[in-house]
Formats: sequence, C-alpha cells, structure tokens
Amino acid sequence: MKAPVRAAESPSTGDRTGPGAHVLLVSFHYLDGTSEGLCAARTARVLAESGRQVTVLAGPHSAQHRSNEDSTGGSSPVRVLRVRAEPRGWRAIWQRLNHAAGRGFPTRVASAGLNLLFGCTAEESAWVVAATTRARALLEGAEPPVEQLFSRLNPIASHLAAERILRTRPDLPWTAYFSDPWPFFLYPPPYQSRSGRWYRRRSLATIRRICARADALLFPSRRLAEALAPVYRIESERIFVAPHMGPHPTERTDPRQSDPAFEGGPLVVRHAGFLMKERRVDALFEALLGLDAVSRSRIRVEFMGRRAGGFDVPAGLEGIVVFLDPRSASEARQWMARADVALLVEADCEEGIFLPSKFPEYVVDGYPLFCLSPE
Repeated sequence: MKAPVRAAESPSTGDRTGPGAHVLLVSFHYLDGTSEGLCAARTARVLAESGRQVTVLAGPHSAQHRSNEDSTGGSSPVRVLRVRAEPRGWRAIWQRLNHAAGRGFPTRVASAGLNLLFGCTAEESAWVVAATTRARALLEGAEPPVEQLFSRLNPIASHLAAERILRTRPDLPWTAYFSDPWPFFLYPPPYQSRSGRWYRRRSLATIRRICARADALLFPSRRLAEALAPVYRIESERIFVAPHMGPHPTERTDPRQSDPAFEGGPLVVRHAGFLMKERRVDALFEALLGLDAVSRSRIRVEFMGRRAGGFDVPAGLEGIVVFLDPRSASEARQWMARADVALLVEADCEEGIFLPSKFPEYVVDGYPLFCLSPE
C-alpha cells in the first residue's frame, strides 16, 4: 500500500473540505459511555479546532446529553443532534424476532434472515431511517451549507445512514472511518467466528459497496489498513491513516497524582474500558498466581468497565484482582491518574492490527504502560 496522501492534496475533495467547511458527522455512538462514542467526540473536536463547523448526527444514548437536540455548550462550533427512533410496523415485528432469536429455530432463522437482508438489527434500521430524515431536513436549511459527510463504524448503521443521505446529496465528499475490522469474522487468528456462509457473503458485499462509494477511507493504523484493503477492495490512493486522538489538554490528568489509600501500599495496576471476549488476561493471572504470597501482596490489579462473560477473579487472587463498574470518561481519567501503571489489554491475535483508544490516552498523559499484546 502506498503512503496515504494528505487530505488537502486529495483531488476528489478539493477546497470544499478545508477550513471553514461545514461537516456532517454521522456516528450512532457519541459521548454515551462507549469507547467509540468518546473517539467520535474527539474527531468532532479536532475537526472543529481545524476551523470547520461540525454537526453531529448521533444516536439517542448519552451520558452527558439528554435532549433530542443540543450542543456541546458555549460558543463551540460542534452541534449535536440526537436522533431517537422506535421500530414501528413491520420493524416492530422484526425487533420482537431479534429479542426472541434464542428461543427457538424458527425465530432464530427469521431474525437472522432480516438482519442479513438489511445489514443491521431492527433498532439500528429504524435509527438509519430516522437519521436520514433528520439529515435531509438539515441539508435543505443548513447555513452555511453542509459541504462534507463523515461517518464512523461501530455499528455499521452509521455508514448505512451516510449511504442513504447521499441519495439526496450525491455531490457531498464522503469519508468513511473504520476503527476495527468489520464484520468480526475478519479478526485475525486465533479468533474464530461461527457466522455462516451467507452472512459472510452478504456482509462483505455491504462493506465493499460502502468502500466503493466513499471518497476516502480512514483507518487508525497502517497495519489495520493494509490488512483490510485487499478484503474491502479499496485503492491505496483513497486510504488515509490517523491514530485515535488523545485527550485535549483541558481534559488531561496528572499521572503523578497519588491515592492516599495506596500510599506506601501495593503497586496499583489499572485498566479502564470494555473487556471484550477477544481480549485476554490469562497470562497476567497466571503470572500473579506464580508469585509467592509476599510478592503477590505487593500488587493490586483493578479493572473498571464492562466485561464479557468469563472474566472472573481466579481462586487465589481474591483481594488482588478487582473488577469495578463503569464510570464516566472524566471520572475514569481521574481514577487512572491515581494508578502506578496503566494496563493495556489487546486481543489475542497472531497479527496485532488494533490501535486501542486507550493507547493515545495513556501515552499523551505519560503513564507507565504494561501491555498485553501480540508481538
């Protein structure tokens, strides 16, 4: 893959995407307690700081916003429009099938068939339609007019909504962002997916259609872009690489802070974020179990956030390994600032193609890092 050109040099977008442009950012997750929502907010911030006016079309869930339409406050050039959509009519039936998919073969087949046909769930499909309607109204009356479209993966609904929006304004330059491999069966070995042949074919057809339509494809790392480019069938001249953004200076915390509760106590190692089933901490637990009792008492490992099933405290590590409930992004940063070491847990893959949002967060704040990752 050739080195990506700078956005300002892209012949497909020209001056319309430069400073002063009005950007419509479509992201189902936005400041809603998810890593993707935090990354989307930072994308909006960076676009705004570069002189662009940003309107965010977001999903209904938020840890910081409660109204259908709101802004980030003050004179910020970022305006957030929250779209709420409840499946109705035949989509309500589809929603019930989604919820009952595990109760029997007929409902499972019907649910999977509809998800396969539309490329998303009933709730996501309803949001795509509502977000498209909201965007069309915005495109008609926005001042200054919208001149660029930007959408973020996870879920795929954001890209599907962008596709529909372009039916109204096919002239808008579109940047599609991919933070992870999608569909998930594209994760590197030893990850294994139970998805069937038809799902794989349909999903790849959807993602290739999106990639063929977009003017630019943005990835958080070169390694991820190189792994997905041949699968997605995209040309190198449309590929751009930009790492996840770290916190703004006003958001940063001092990693030298100390928690009085741990003064003179054990070495505190902390991890903040979602422990998906693909992320593995077995090696860490085995290493802790291999220590003698005195050495083990000098270490404390804390995980804060959601976790998949199977992440439990092993026998013998009670009181040393602790799992805590999620907190807001600002609370998580303050909590991490009182750690001695920041723990980064990567997926157990032969090829390390991910660049977690936690990495720039920890590096920018200057934390000592302990990484469980592929070579």
